[in-house]
Amino acid sequence: IGQRIGEPTGLGVPVHASVSGTVAAVEPRPHPGGTPVMSVVINNDFQDTICPELCAPADPDSLTGEALTKLIHEAGISGMGGATFPTDVKISSGLGKLDTILVNAAECEPYITSDDRLLRETPERVLSGLRVLLRIFGLSKGYIGIEANKKAAISILKELCPPGGDVEVRVLKTRYPQGAEKQLIQTITGRQVPPGGLPAAVGCGVFNAATCAAIHDAVYLGMPLVRRTVTVTG
Repeated sequence: IGQRIGEPTGLGVPVHASVSGTVAAVEPRPHPGGTPVMSVVINNDFQDTICPELCAPADPDSLTGEALTKLIHEAGISGMGGATFPTDVKISSGLGKLDTILVNAAECEPYITSDDRLLRETPERVLSGLRVLLRIFGLSKGYIGIEANKKAAISILKELCPPGGDVEVRVLKTRYPQGAEKQLIQTITGRQVPPGGLPAAVGCGVFNAATCAAIHDAVYLGMPLVRRTVTVTG
C-alpha cells in the first residue's frame, strides 16, 4: 500500500497502490467516468502491507513552502471535492495572489455525509492540513465553511477552534449549491468571482476538507493518497 505505480504525463499526479499484492496486468479497464483508462491491476493479498519505503519527513514543521508543495505532488493529492484537480498545481498557481484560505466542508448535496463523518471522527487531520496550506501561502488565518445541519461536526470544530485563533468556523445556511466554490466564497467573504474567473482572482483559495486531511497524512505520516471515504445511500 502506498507504493508508486504510475507517473503522470502532463497535468496530473503520481498514482499509488491502494492494496498490497501482486501486479497481474497493466491494461485498459472501465473507469467511473465512462471510458476505459490504462490501469494497474493488482491481485489483493489482503495483508494490507504498507510500502516500507514510505516515511514522514524528519521535521515536517521546518519544511519550506516549496518543499511542502513538492511533497503534496509526490503524495498524489488531487482535489477531493469532485474536480480532482492536482492540488500542487492549484497551490503553485495561487502563490502571491491569495489572502484568504477557505476549507469547503459545506457538503450541500442531499444525503452525502463523507466530510461530515471525517470532521466528526478525525477533525485534527483537516485542521492540520489547513495549517500546512496557511504556512505555504504565508497566511495567519483560515476559514472552514460548514452547513448548519451538521450540528455534531460544528460542535467539535468550535471546541477545537476557539474565537481569536488561526481558524474560524463559519456556519452556513443549509441550501444547495452552497458548497459550490464561487457561492462559498461569496457567502463567507462577500467577494464575487468574475464570470469565467478563478477564486485566485479575488484573493481566495478553496480546498475540500478531505483534501486537507490528505495533506496532513502526506506531510506528517508520509502516506500518499490511497483511500477515499464515500457515502452509500438509497
